[in-house]
Amino acid sequence: VCACACVKKNMDRGEVDPRSTCPPRSGIPAFGGLRREAELLGAGDKRCPSPTSPSVRHNMKRLLREFKDLYEEKLRHTEFRDENNQGLRMKIRIFQSYVNDLSDQNDVLVQTVEDLEREANEKVANLNSKLKKADQMLNELKFKWETSKKVADNLLAENRDIQIDLSAVIAALQEAIVTQKLDISSLTLRSNALEQITGPVFLHSCSTRTKSEELTKTHLEALKSELVARDQMIQNVQEELNKALCEKERSRAEQTSNKKKFQAQQEMIKQLQEEVAVKEAENNKHLQSNRNLQEKIKMLTQELQKREDMIQRQQKEILSLQQEKDGLFTEFQAQKHEICQFQTEQKNKEYEAQHRMAHHEQLQNEL
Repeated sequence: VCACACVKKNMDRGEVDPRSTCPPRSGIPAFGGLRREAELLGAGDKRCPSPTSPSVRHNMKRLLREFKDLYEEKLRHTEFRDENNQGLRMKIRIFQSYVNDLSDQNDVLVQTVEDLEREANEKVANLNSKLKKADQMLNELKFKWETSKKVADNLLAENRDIQIDLSAVIAALQEAIVTQKLDISSLTLRSNALEQITGPVFLHSCSTRTKSEELTKTHLEALKSELVARDQMIQNVQEELNKALCEKERSRAEQTSNKKKFQAQQEMIKQLQEEVAVKEAENNKHLQSNRNLQEKIKMLTQELQKREDMIQRQQKEILSLQQEKDGLFTEFQAQKHEICQFQTEQKNKEYEAQHRMAHHEQLQNEL
């Protein structure tokens, strides 16, 4: 805006070139085209606000309006002057400067669109990478959950078998107490084979009651210990399963959040694409305006050339007329001199004739 005010001040003083510069501030030229003004406003600087922020867009629009009003005011000033060669040259220079500024504006708009597109692509790539990592983590957690579920199902089945075996052993002990005879040959276990617990010899020595009771108690205690260990294992697996479920829920929540962020990014990309379309339409409009201005400049240049040719012809005619005038004046002076000589001779002849007449009259008088 300072640059626009300086240029306006210089143009009001009568300077021809509207792209003159003002004194620099902080080492930066105050006016060097639309690109440098856009850089001062923050376009292309990562530390400044985003190119899509409302303040930057407002400043850009205000700056463009300043340029437009500046050139329109200068053109209005030139319209009140005489349509001579200097006025036409000034118009041509103003149009050329306006075309150059519009070209700079188009370059800035294209650079802004490219920056927005590159930023949107980077955000989309980051979101896609995060979504891939989330999907991979979800698949791993799902695999762990399925594995833990299988282990838990197997442990639950083994626990049921142990409980059934325990019930069978208890029933056999109760029957032995009632009948006063322990017979485990018909006992069927699910968790372990009977030979693994008692051995093959024990099946043929069931008559020893004390030893059978001790073995039964030992087997019962082993089954209880194994049942406690299995319960502890099931509890641990259940805790791991709960952790896996919590992790799965957290991953699902993160995935939902990522999807929402992705949708928001998609909306932002859509808005950016709409802004890009608007910028392209404005660029096309400016390009058409540039072409029209170039055509007008071409017409004005041709008209200026015609007027210069006409002025040269008129100057040649004036020079020829001046030379003809000088020749006529010289001829007039010569004729005037001849007339003077003729008048002098005529006076001399009249005087001589009068003298002769007087002499003739004198002679007649004498006769």
